[in-house]
Amino acid sequence: FGMMMKENNCSIHIQEDMPVVSAGRARIRELYQNLIENAVKFSMATAEPLIQVYVRNDNGENVFCVEDNGVGVEKKYHDKIFGLFNKLDNNTPGTGLGLSLVKRIVDNHNGRVWVESEGKNRGTIVCFTVNTEKQSGKII
Repeated sequence: FGMMMKENNCSIHIQEDMPVVSAGRARIRELYQNLIENAVKFSMATAEPLIQVYVRNDNGENVFCVEDNGVGVEKKYHDKIFGLFNKLDNNTPGTGLGLSLVKRIVDNHNGRVWVESEGKNRGTIVCFTVNTEKQSGKII
């Protein structure tokens, strides 16, 4: 996807002080690769494509985010995009496996994954948590 980024003058900003998590390195790399490829793919039509990778704290929980300023996702599709072979636009490259693979990786790391978007042409944030099993009402 490096070539796609270069051809489309896409910038990527990665937060420097990301927290360490207990997870399989290869699987987390695969997760981020899929999320960043998707973000690049759906930001190509933007004048200045920008991908941001960061962590935010939601009520004491680390939420990892990959944000783009691309085409966005309408609310009615927020849950559907993580299904196997579910592509919202058949004119885009790819098989529709990327986000279903992301969901599987997150599920295998006891986390959650979701999308945040205000809709068409408003950008997208894919958020996930890892290793967030609850015991006695507390996140460990």
